[in-house]
Formats: sequence, C-alpha cells, structure tokens
Amino acid sequence: MAITTYNELLSAIQNYEDDTSAIVTDRQAEWVTLAEQRIHYGSGEPGDPFYSPPLRVRMMEHPFTIRVEANQDGGTSGGSANAQTITLATTPTYALGLTATWVAGFTNTGAATLNANSQGAVTLSKGVNDDALEAADIVLGATYTAYMTSATNWRLIPEGGAPLPSRFLGFKHIYDDGDRKRPLDQIAPQHLVGMAGANSSGSPIRGYAIDGDAIRFVPPSDGTRFVRGTYYRRFNALSSELNELFRRAPSVYLYGSLLEASLYLGDDDNIAKWHGAFMSACKGVARSDQWDRYGSAPLQMRAPGPDYP
Repeated sequence: MAITTYNELLSAIQNYEDDTSAIVTDRQAEWVTLAEQRIHYGSGEPGDPFYSPPLRVRMMEHPFTIRVEANQDGGTSGGSANAQTITLATTPTYALGLTATWVAGFTNTGAATLNANSQGAVTLSKGVNDDALEAADIVLGATYTAYMTSATNWRLIPEGGAPLPSRFLGFKHIYDDGDRKRPLDQIAPQHLVGMAGANSSGSPIRGYAIDGDAIRFVPPSDGTRFVRGTYYRRFNALSSELNELFRRAPSVYLYGSLLEASLYLGDDDNIAKWHGAFMSACKGVARSDQWDRYGSAPLQMRAPGPDYP
C-alpha cells in the first residue's frame, strides 16, 4: 500500500509488525514520535550498537532574520510583585525587538506582567513556548532583560540576546546584515562573561553564543541591527502536518518507527534489521541532498572575498 498520510504510516507499522493486538495499535503514535526524535537529535554515540546521527539535509534549512535592539534601561521596577512597571528614557512603541533591562523591585510570586512607560501591562514569559513565569523567576535586586516577541508578549532573555528562531536545531551560517556583511564567530557561552561591554557607535556584531533558549551577541547592539542567515529547523510533528521529509522519503519514518517498536517490544531478531534499514534510508536522503547541492563537480577551494576578511 502507498504511504502518503499519517494514518497510512500507522497502518504500515501494524502491517509490518503483523500484529493487531492492543500492544501495537496503542503504541504506534508513540513510536512515530520517538522516530522523529531520532531524526532530529540522533541517538547514542558512535560505537554504540544502535547509534544514529541526527539528520541534517537541505529540506531542513530555512532563512531567518533576528531583530537586535539596544537594551533600554528601565531603572528599578515599581508597581507590584506580579505587575511590575518600568520607565525607559523614551516612551516605547510595543513591537517585535523592543528590549528592556531593569532591576527588580520585587520578587514575583507567580505569573507576571511588565508595563513600560504606562503603555500597558504585557505578559512576561520564559522559554521557547512562552510559558508563564513561576514564583521567584524574578528576584528582588537582580537585573533582568526582556525582549518583545510581539506587541503582546515580553520574553525573559539573557543580557545582549534575542530568542532563537522557531524549531531551532542549529545554524548553517549566520552574519551581521549591516553595511558590510560579516559572518559571526561562535563563542563558548562561558566566555561571554566580561565580553558584553559597551558597544562603540555603529560597531558591527562580531560573535554569538547559544545560551539556553536564546542567542547572545558580542558586542551588544547599540541600535537596531539585523542578524540573518540560514538555520536547520525541526520538521512539524507528522501527527499534525505532513512535511517534506515524509513526502519524499516515508521509509525514514516507517523504518525509524519499526526500530522504536522493536526496541520497545524487545524484538532482538528485528532490532538490527530495522536499525540498518533506517540508517540506509537516512543515508539515501543525505546522498540525494548532496547530489542536488553539489552535483558531480569536484569541490574547489576559494580564497575569502574582500567582504570576509
């Protein structure tokens, strides 16, 4: 049978297992989810019996633009523990990229809002899912930075940072999109301490670090700048939306799900078979991707151009 929909994939898993019992039918969706995790993040380490590296292919590449604003000092917050207020030097417009730093005048006790210059109380969130704050996420006397992901949401971030693009897996390339396009150097997060000093006027961003669910830049922006490039993005969960990998290579999902099923069921006779089939399907996608990208021409070394010293 063809495998063109999520339900057809579930049916194929059951057919390959040749088992209609509840132990299979009740677990099929879980095995697909675990296969997706294996596709995105890999499993184990080289040398492990059923190691598989994460898949990184062209269909996972997406362009991104990050708006990076200078931190505006909001002083010490007023208001109350869960409805804090700050005053910036210039009355702000609530919009994507607005970034404010303040010293907490209270310790929050639960979900909280932040109101800048009486422009309206806006939800304060944390993490890639914009979860509500919990007690003591903001502590009296400590300094915090929030970035507006929209006109109706502030997200707590590290100083000098911005949220990562959605469904982020890793950067392919990243650069400061100023007058002179400049690729950014990656820096270990621990080395950022002491590097985020004052920026000279107009100085380009030169480096970055991934810090939790945010990206931090050095030197920090002194105005409005844009960082652009291409990143690897997780596919949507197959249960909610078909994706290009499934359309092009349903075997990756089928064999990955059957591998997870064999691991769950303790089916030692088939674990190695489905692991080998899954790895072969992934390598086929990667090989096709490499051929599409480079063709049969030999790779050539080129000296950096004048815009990339």
